[in-house]
Amino acid sequence: MVDAGLERYRTSRHEAIHALSALHSGHGVSSIDVDQGETVLSWAYSHHELTALVHRDRAHAIHIVTGVVAACVAPAADERGPVNEGDRAVVDKWRAAWTCTTPTWADLYCQAGRLVRAWLREPTTAIAIGRLTVALYAADGPVEGARLEQLLRQATAPAVQTTTPQPYSTHIERNIYVGSTHRDRGRAPYSRINPRFFVAGATR
Repeated sequence: MVDAGLERYRTSRHEAIHALSALHSGHGVSSIDVDQGETVLSWAYSHHELTALVHRDRAHAIHIVTGVVAACVAPAADERGPVNEGDRAVVDKWRAAWTCTTPTWADLYCQAGRLVRAWLREPTTAIAIGRLTVALYAADGPVEGARLEQLLRQATAPAVQTTTPQPYSTHIERNIYVGSTHRDRGRAPYSRINPRFFVAGATR
């Protein structure tokens, strides 16, 4: 039997990595709930809009989808295990919408994996993951709004603050929960883009 404290730590770390990987890729975070084992992330486009985006700006489409895949698979890369069912379901929706052959989906997926592994090796990444994991472990219920912004800032702050952090934008867009039956909840995601939402599941 897995100790409850250890299981909560693993879930906290899993969700922290989802959130930090999304931010690193230029996407946003709307909420994190360790009790439910879910993180709501935000994209600039939904997978339904991908075909049009590829035709309009293929380089941007590649950037968006690489970041989506990276955010979904990063916890599994850290755990050195398979991508769990909930996270895989999100990836599969984007894979089904990817019609471009240059690069192929396999090439894009592999590139996202390489970027994730390189990111996880960075000392600053380890520090940020550790900070956010500890904060989420102690949190009750969903972390969102100003509290989420505070935790993300604290997790990603350098050891010596030399510049004033720029505020996250708080655009409110329609919520899309991929692979989740939870009801829609309006949230202000933290990113520099206009978001769409999905739920990234934990290891449970």
